[in-house]
Amino acid sequence: MHKNLFTSLLLSSLCVVIFESSFIMDSINNPDDSMVEANGAGCKIFYTITKYLRLSTYTWMFCEGYYLHKLIAAAFAEQKSYHVFYIIGWGAPVIPVLIWAVIRQTKADEACWIVPAEKYEWVLLAPMLVALVVNFCFLAHIIQVVVTKLRSTNIDEPTQFRRAVRATMVLIPLFGLHFLLISYHPTKGDCYILQVYNIATYSMDGLQGGIVSLIFCYFNNEVLFLLKRTYSRKKMFRDISSHMSSRKKSRESRTSVSTNAESIVNENGVVMIKK
Repeated sequence: MHKNLFTSLLLSSLCVVIFESSFIMDSINNPDDSMVEANGAGCKIFYTITKYLRLSTYTWMFCEGYYLHKLIAAAFAEQKSYHVFYIIGWGAPVIPVLIWAVIRQTKADEACWIVPAEKYEWVLLAPMLVALVVNFCFLAHIIQVVVTKLRSTNIDEPTQFRRAVRATMVLIPLFGLHFLLISYHPTKGDCYILQVYNIATYSMDGLQGGIVSLIFCYFNNEVLFLLKRTYSRKKMFRDISSHMSSRKKSRESRTSVSTNAESIVNENGVVMIKK
């Protein structure tokens, strides 16, 4: 599950970087004769792919929320197949993205579709918002279940509160709930506000993958144990190999010295053994 979310985040970030560095920078450097102004098919297709990957990150965050909620809230329910997650994560975004592309091509075909078309953008924004709202409900129920289980143990309330807060903070980036802070996109107003919004958006987009990977992968006790064990094994094999190589060289050196000391050739070519 995590692999697919990480993959969607990575691909989405790569596409955004490529699009911004290629098409947007070209539009800034050549405002009158840019690929964006030309509104070519290649530019629109690439931008549509970025939209698809962007939406796929939200569908995979929804899959993460649903799966974790099912594990915690319905502890005895078994997930027999993961195909439904692949269909939702990678397949579901295709439909709204295709609808959006058809609408943009017929109703607002300009500037490689990078300029928001107001009401038409809700074709993509609505599924994203639904995924975040549902994940918020999942998180609220998970916290309720966790608090209920903590109260059943002999743990003081401050400790229960800290554990509940820790669980909440850990799940927020995985469920993508921080995007609720930037769910409203200001299209008019002060330029400073738009700049702050863009900086916040790109920062959250760029840091989410790193934060999620650190929390659920590199800071995971099981992963850290496996990394330490792998490092210890490699270090042990390297030390053994170095020791064996050193012994081999030492043995060859002693053999060479012994041969030179025992065998002496006289002037007539007769080998004399020195005793």
